[in-house]
Amino acid sequence: MNEVERLEEKMKSKNWKERQEAYVRLKSLINQEEFAFLIPLIQNETNIPALESGIEALLQAENIPPVESVAKIFGHIGNLKTSVRTKVVNLIEFVSQKYHNQCVNVLVDYILLKSTPPKTVAGAISALVEITDKYDVDLEIVGSSLKQIFGHADKAVRGEGTKLCVGLYKKFGEGIRKFIKDLKPIQLKELEEEFNKIQPEISKKESTPLSLTNNKFLKKCNDEKWNIRLEGLNELKACIPFTFDNEILSIFYTRISDPNNQVFFELLEILALTKLKNQRIVNGLVERLKDKKTIVCDKIKETLLKMEIPEEFLQKEYFIHKNPQVKINIIDYALKREVKRKEVEEWVKICTKDQNGQVRTKANEFLNNKNKVASNNNKVLNSVAGSNMAGNIVASSHLPNNKALNIVATPPANQNTPIKRVKTSYFGPTQEEKDSILNSFYSKYPFFKEKMWNTRLDALKDNTPLLLKEEIRDLIVFFYSHKENIFQLNLAHLDLLSKRQKELDLVRNTLLLYCTEKITENKLQNKIVEILKKIDQQETLSFLKNEIKNLKQGKKLVCLIWLVGELISKKNCEIDEILKKNVTGINEKKAIEGLKKRFEEVSAAEMENSEVEGTNVDEGTNGVEESYRADDKPHTAKGSSDCVEDDKPNEQGDDRPTLHMDRPIKKNMNTQHQFFYK
Repeated sequence: MNEVERLEEKMKSKNWKERQEAYVRLKSLINQEEFAFLIPLIQNETNIPALESGIEALLQAENIPPVESVAKIFGHIGNLKTSVRTKVVNLIEFVSQKYHNQCVNVLVDYILLKSTPPKTVAGAISALVEITDKYDVDLEIVGSSLKQIFGHADKAVRGEGTKLCVGLYKKFGEGIRKFIKDLKPIQLKELEEEFNKIQPEISKKESTPLSLTNNKFLKKCNDEKWNIRLEGLNELKACIPFTFDNEILSIFYTRISDPNNQVFFELLEILALTKLKNQRIVNGLVERLKDKKTIVCDKIKETLLKMEIPEEFLQKEYFIHKNPQVKINIIDYALKREVKRKEVEEWVKICTKDQNGQVRTKANEFLNNKNKVASNNNKVLNSVAGSNMAGNIVASSHLPNNKALNIVATPPANQNTPIKRVKTSYFGPTQEEKDSILNSFYSKYPFFKEKMWNTRLDALKDNTPLLLKEEIRDLIVFFYSHKENIFQLNLAHLDLLSKRQKELDLVRNTLLLYCTEKITENKLQNKIVEILKKIDQQETLSFLKNEIKNLKQGKKLVCLIWLVGELISKKNCEIDEILKKNVTGINEKKAIEGLKKRFEEVSAAEMENSEVEGTNVDEGTNGVEESYRADDKPHTAKGSSDCVEDDKPNEQGDDRPTLHMDRPIKKNMNTQHQFFYK
């Protein structure tokens, strides 16, 4: 048995003294690669003396361990023993040097968890105060915890919350007010008093930019040692705002290609804060988008968004780059930025013919989004034109001297020919893309292939912070391709997607394919409705109509009709095609009848609301927002058209389950409309 095996055996021993001895030994070996895999074992330690020895070993690591390998230790920050609390704080400070945003996520999770002891919550908030003071953190993540902090029953927790609020106000100013607007008046008053004390400090920070030429610490920024360079950039960041002299720009040009990620991340924070507009800087950042690490590319794109660079800075060379990773990331940036420049659209079209499947997919996603925006704009213009015109006469109220103007319009070739509506093409990921993402996720998260479902679920919860950092496109394609069969895990997947609600419209097609595949699972239906309400309603209904059109009978058809009823919120939803669908099964007919009644209820309620408000019902007026009654979920009446999912591919050529009949349908007498499956 070699040294590594002996140490591993001791660390897994039931005797805490043996484990402690192993941690002490690991302290001198932790920087050797063969011992690195033992680091995650320390966070499972429950004995306090042994845990202290384990933390001491972790603090000796030259390579900062990833957050997921030490996150459980953060939970000891409220320990009654002072020495333990101190060591945990030191560990958090140590890890946050490289992974401060991930540390913030873990600490916020401890704060929001209702079962977390008050001392641990207070300790986590205190650690957040330190991190937010030193690093550029995501205000949305930290701010989302403020309401729960100030509503906590423990006075110490609320006190630490005040410190956190003051620290956030120093850094973000008025940006935090949206997170505290719902606090109690007395709490708001106390916070205002604290904010007034630091107002001069904020004003001073926004003073005239300084000239830093020949400043001593600038030499540190180009030092041979990475930690000295990091220290120099830290000091430079503290001097913001400053003038961009040639010496400063020279440092930026050099550090953009810095081999150390911590130094590079510090430079990105400076660029985001200063909003520097410089083409050479942008070129350097785009070149680094070829990095294989997702976290590096994400930070670069996040920085480019914060820099608010002009669209003219985007170059054709970015979109025809020899590295496909650069093309994927620059298109993703343009998508998030909602670039309107026509040249960019032409360059993206070139990418639709790229040899790499992921590049083509991302390019098509960008163009689909552009078409959607253009379509929405046309609808707005058409509605305005329709309200101002009668025949070929412009409304006189919009013309000088109240004179109407006759406009000669060329009539269409055939006045009686109905307008043909272009059918939306709904496509999911290619098989090549699915295989690539599956392999990538299985490599990074091997627990997805564990046989025991509860093991997969526990590991999924532990890795949630990391999964939330994945590209939303990769995440939804993985869930769609992974084919999980366990209800609890599918619900956890949907919960994870709901936390990325702002990005769901970017992956609407694959999301709809995934949700409609899972809609036959009764326990997932409420969550699916909740998620689909967060994306474009018209596109969703169009997709569902297309799916319903291609189905003749079965549980999936009934569930999709029910889903349409849950999503419609105004009477002008175009569902006539569904209501007129010719079906033969008992349950299918009752599903159509139930949807018709639901549509009538929505129409009546909308008309009633319109009369009360004294307004006309049109496409811009929101209808009722109430959904089906809680018990109106897919149930089944007695009949012969029930079905179960089969793993064989269907006729459409994709890997969604087909439907076959094999079991009787039970009648449910507890609902008003008995037309659903149960």
